[in-house]
Amino acid sequence: PHPINTFMEEHKIILDSLTELSSLTERLNDINSFNDMGEDQEKLKDIAHHLVEAESHHQREEDALFPVLEKHSIMEPPQIFKLDHVEFRQRKRKLYQLAQNYHDYDFPEFKTKIIELGKYLAKELEGHIFKEDNILYQIALQVLSKEEWEKVKKECDKLGYCCFTPED
Repeated sequence: PHPINTFMEEHKIILDSLTELSSLTERLNDINSFNDMGEDQEKLKDIAHHLVEAESHHQREEDALFPVLEKHSIMEPPQIFKLDHVEFRQRKRKLYQLAQNYHDYDFPEFKTKIIELGKYLAKELEGHIFKEDNILYQIALQVLSKEEWEKVKKECDKLGYCCFTPED
C-alpha cells in the first residue's frame, strides 16, 4: 500500500495503454477510411478513456507527493513534472475528444491528428514515467519520513485512484 508502489503499479498500467496506442497509430498509417479501422475505432476510444481516467494519478502526485517534496526544498523536479502534466492533460483530452467524436472529422484530418497525438503521448509520457520512477520517486524514498509517507497515503486515499485501489 506504499504510495510509491501504487504510483509505479499505475505506471505499468498506463504504459500498457501507451503501448496499445503506439501499435494503433502504426496500423493507422496503412488505413484510409473509418470503415477500414474496424475494431481499432473502439480500441482507440477505450485507450483514450483510460488515459483520461489516469488523470487522478497526476493529481495525487501534484496534491499529495509534490508539496511534501517541496517542504524538503526539492522544488525543480515537481515544478517540471507539473508542467508536463498540464501538457499531457491537454493532449489526452484532445485524443479523447477525437476518439469520441470522430464522425465530426474527415478521415485524413482525423488520422493525422490521432497519429500526431498518439506518437507524442507514447514517447513523451513514457519518458516522463521513466524519470518519475527512476529519479523523482527515488529521491522521495530517501527524503520523506515514515510520518510524511503516512500523510501522503492518507491524501492519496482521499483523492482516489485511477487504475485500481491499493489494499491497506
